[in-house]
Amino acid sequence: MRQYCSRQRRAENERLANNPFTPATYIPLKGNHEDCLLRFLVDPAANAYWLTFGDTQTINSYGISVSD
Repeated sequence: MRQYCSRQRRAENERLANNPFTPATYIPLKGNHEDCLLRFLVDPAANAYWLTFGDTQTINSYGISVSD
């Protein structure tokens, strides 16, 4: 299973949100990268280590700039 939050871009996330697997059921799972993202969104300073996973590319794909 690919980690969609960490290395995928906005277009891929949106494609998956529209369930391209119809009529099959698609159940996205929350893994460690997604958990770190949610923690980062609540408190970026305390969870900046999340950016070391390469996730700045994902954030940038949504038009959000992350300064070093």
